[in-house]
Amino acid sequence: MAHTAPEYNPRIWNSSCNYTVQGIPASLFFARANRTVDDPSLFEVDNATMFPLSPAYRAAPDMAVKACFGPGEQLNHTLVAAGIKMSCGYSVRGGQVRYWEENACRETITSNCYCYAINKVGWSGGYCMPGYRKEGDDVDFASCADAVSKIELDGAVPVSKKRVYSAEPPPGQHYIAMVLWPEGRDYHFFRRDADGSWSHKRGDTFVTNTYLNGSSLTDVEDTAILGAYKQFCGYFLVNPEQHALTASYYAYQQSFVKRLAELEVQPGVQLDIVRLPHPSRGWAKFAYK
Repeated sequence: MAHTAPEYNPRIWNSSCNYTVQGIPASLFFARANRTVDDPSLFEVDNATMFPLSPAYRAAPDMAVKACFGPGEQLNHTLVAAGIKMSCGYSVRGGQVRYWEENACRETITSNCYCYAINKVGWSGGYCMPGYRKEGDDVDFASCADAVSKIELDGAVPVSKKRVYSAEPPPGQHYIAMVLWPEGRDYHFFRRDADGSWSHKRGDTFVTNTYLNGSSLTDVEDTAILGAYKQFCGYFLVNPEQHALTASYYAYQQSFVKRLAELEVQPGVQLDIVRLPHPSRGWAKFAYK
């Protein structure tokens, strides 16, 4: 169905959820990283324990015991804000552990800057990669010319800055902009929304349409917003319905979402996910600096 440029709607993208896992064998929950790769437990990922669920929380294999709220403790936002504790907790009963964690919801975690720029909510299987068609494809961008060729392959059409700021996009299409971090060979995208401002999403973080000072993001060539992405590669017209997007399986392998999928098939283990009415303060602190 034809539509104008996307509306900026952070409620769709900036979501936090409570993940509660019940029926975890205590022997697995309290295990340490010295377990061998031959351990038959499916709770083990990359030779480390699975909890906390988020890789961002796992600075040490026993992080859940040290940094989460333990038996008899209540969530204390003051301790979370101070960085002493994280938004997670556990209790033990009858040799089984009940574990909970506040984290971003799946659509936030599985959508990076490129997914967001094309307006693909909750892309499943990993991050959207420009020009990516199969596992093992080169996703390093040494120059703007290389990067532009890859998003053109996906369906993006280069346009002038004058057109972006003077002409409405055709129905069902919108404008995006791309920047490059040459030294790190990374890319980033911005999306022009229906109100004429720009918005963007850094990796698995929340979307925003403002500078750090809260003012509206109106110029994506402003050095104040580019940061390390010093090379501006141009403006493009995209059609979300026809744009080709492929996700990286490698990114999926490393993701929080894969951990959830593994949990959901474990005998006797129950995973419940509840959307929170507001973004988790703990998740925002540790993941969205």
